Amino acid sequence: MKVKLKSDHAVIQTKTGHAKIQFIRVVDVAFIGPVCIYAGAVKSGLPMFVRISLIAIGAATIYYNFKNFVQIEKMLEDMK
Repeated sequence: MKVKLKSDHAVIQTKTGHAKIQFIRVVDVAFIGPVCIYAGAVKSGLPMFVRISLIAIGAATIYYNFKNFVQIEKMLEDMK
């Protein structure tokens, strides 16, 4: 396994290494972030600070992982 450091990210160069990293990012953006936002937005018995925290965590998860997904895809494209 080779590791190439670029832009403070380690890109694992194996047959499926980068695909595994990116798959997790897609799951975070498409599932975990929206579930957190939904859980915070739905009226429930949760305290307001917990609901607001869930919404903020969900939004931050989507933003952070989408940004890194795009950045890694660009790095992989540049490596070709």
